[in-house]
Amino acid sequence: MKRLFTLLSVVWLCATMAMAQVYTRQCDDEKLARKAQSWLSQGKWRNGFQKAMPHRSVNAVDFYEQYRKNPKQWKAMFKWLEETDLLTIAKGKHPIEGTTLVASVEDSS
Repeated sequence: MKRLFTLLSVVWLCATMAMAQVYTRQCDDEKLARKAQSWLSQGKWRNGFQKAMPHRSVNAVDFYEQYRKNPKQWKAMFKWLEETDLLTIAKGKHPIEGTTLVASVEDSS
């Protein structure tokens, strides 16, 4: 009976989190959350990349904090995305200039 209760509790918790769409840590700092959301909405982080928007599940605070830790890498990555035709790129590893990042392209056909 105890195992059944534990299992049901875990299922309920997972379902509740999925409905709340909580995928990363919650931010209790309202000022930081507003600042991060404003930063995300302004889009300066895009560095010219206009072909996509973050999914609503992206944690704005986490993204803001990670971007601020290494803006050079993020700027270079978004620049590379803007300048690269992803539909015609050859399979293989493609270093992103000026960073330690590498785009890995695979072709399953």
